[in-house]
Amino acid sequence: MPSRVWTFGSRSGCTSAIIAGGAALSMLLTGCASSGSGDESNPSSASAPQPGNIGSVTDRATPFLELGYRLNWAIGDTSAPMSRAKMVDVVDDLVLVHDQGNSITAREVSNGETRWAANLGTPLTKFVGNVRIGNRVVSASESELLILDADTGRLDDRQRLAVLSNTAPAIADGYMLIFGTAKGEVFGHDIRVGLKRWGFALNQRVKGDPVMIGQIAGAVAESGQVLLVNPANGEAIAPLQQIYGGLENDPVTDGVNLYIASSDQSIYAFESTTGQLLWRVRTQSRLVAQPTVHNGVLYQDVPSEGLIAVNTRTGKRIWANPDVSGTVIAERKGELLVWNGSDAVLVDPASGDERERVALPGVREIIANGFVDGELIVLSGDSALARFSSR
Repeated sequence: MPSRVWTFGSRSGCTSAIIAGGAALSMLLTGCASSGSGDESNPSSASAPQPGNIGSVTDRATPFLELGYRLNWAIGDTSAPMSRAKMVDVVDDLVLVHDQGNSITAREVSNGETRWAANLGTPLTKFVGNVRIGNRVVSASESELLILDADTGRLDDRQRLAVLSNTAPAIADGYMLIFGTAKGEVFGHDIRVGLKRWGFALNQRVKGDPVMIGQIAGAVAESGQVLLVNPANGEAIAPLQQIYGGLENDPVTDGVNLYIASSDQSIYAFESTTGQLLWRVRTQSRLVAQPTVHNGVLYQDVPSEGLIAVNTRTGKRIWANPDVSGTVIAERKGELLVWNGSDAVLVDPASGDERERVALPGVREIIANGFVDGELIVLSGDSALARFSSR
């Protein structure tokens, strides 16, 4: 099925434009979505863009309509923080936009309005992730944690990390943050007291983010060492397992097993409490795309085969579609939404057949807030931001 490049219609003085890149989407969202949202003669108003009336951007005029989504709000690229966005995270009722200068803006998921903004540090500081724990937003750099009030953005605490982190943290029991490091250590930091509680040494750096498998933490070293660890005390649940390569993505879980799509061309499933290898699926390609697990099926983009579906219990292939590539990011009304960085495709989960495809060349990132029939937070190449909800 050929891709479609969509043209946005003109209403209320907005110039129609074909989405041909991030700047075009940014122009659309700035010119149509955010017009009238601030007083341009007031510098403080102009420096913090607010969502405006999006009625000028009709459902009919958006490519997401064909995917079954309607536009709720949009914010144009009218400020330095938005124009340099490098990380976007959806945490409960907030969209956290973290810019290249290390300022963070918390926006309401419901309407896109700014709840607060905070400067986290200099542009030279390396941040690895933003997470939410209760009513606190934790911004993690490689050397420290900045703990902010989720309602106001007030800085409540700063905590030094005992070793430099290399990954975003997994969260255990609402207080233990588990990081991987470039030196191969996996460690647990207790935010209640601001101290490292334990560390476990692997033989090469940890690049993929650690993941919680129920009450067990899992991590994979670049050498292929697989660690399953008790996050309370750092004791290994089972002997270290060994695969033949590291990760260019993050391990995933269904809450029972750990699944790894490795650079050694194989997908692995490990039982979390025993460390037992349940199955291995060999492919002809180095696996780079992010895998997804949902409803007893693992989905993986394999360059030599296309998108494949694997039964998580048996490791048997269910189907493969060589015409579809990318990561499964959501399910909408029983169909899978797959995003490959340029096209969004709806796929039948039973057969792998393609149902609909649209080209989204102006889109940089799509984040699903809720896997099944949730809303989409969309970031353009020029950091315009929009929310779409399932129709």
